[in-house]
Amino acid sequence: MGGRGSGYSKATASINPLPSRVRWKRSEGLVGAGLPDVERSIKGNKSESAAVYIGGQQILFKDGSRNYVDFSPKEAAAMKGAVLTHNHPGGGSFSPADILIINGYGLKEIRAVSTDYTYSLSGKGKGLTKKDVMSIYKNESTKVAVMFREKIKSGEMTVDFANKNHGHEIMNGISEKLGFSYKRTKT
Repeated sequence: MGGRGSGYSKATASINPLPSRVRWKRSEGLVGAGLPDVERSIKGNKSESAAVYIGGQQILFKDGSRNYVDFSPKEAAAMKGAVLTHNHPGGGSFSPADILIINGYGLKEIRAVSTDYTYSLSGKGKGLTKKDVMSIYKNESTKVAVMFREKIKSGEMTVDFANKNHGHEIMNGISEKLGFSYKRTKT
């Protein structure tokens, strides 16, 4: 999972996600809390936290560092049919890692919250390989970057708007291709 920004600047727009692997420690602060309470509490954090729910009951809560949550094989196996929510400190939509998690873990839904928006990806997906997901994501990211750069140059769009909406536009363009339902709501 990762809430990485798109990295637009006035000089150039970088569309490569930042690699990161962080081990997580158990948090006692929000263990057992309901999904809305967890999302309200973590949305503005500077590091990612994640909670997993089955039948409305929290089965796992983890917190850690800037932009990655790593689950053990045992934890991943327990998530089939679950709802996983986490925060994206950078404010962006889903990363390729998030898409691979919903696909690979058999989640019912994955959610990402930020101070501005809550993102949701649900459905069974098409069971695409990691290579296919990465290719589809990269192609759409390139299309969005080209479109946004032109709008920035023409003054139709600010750099800040492009940075905040890059991932959202990618997900709008690929969610159906991946077999998921995607939505973004104001937090």
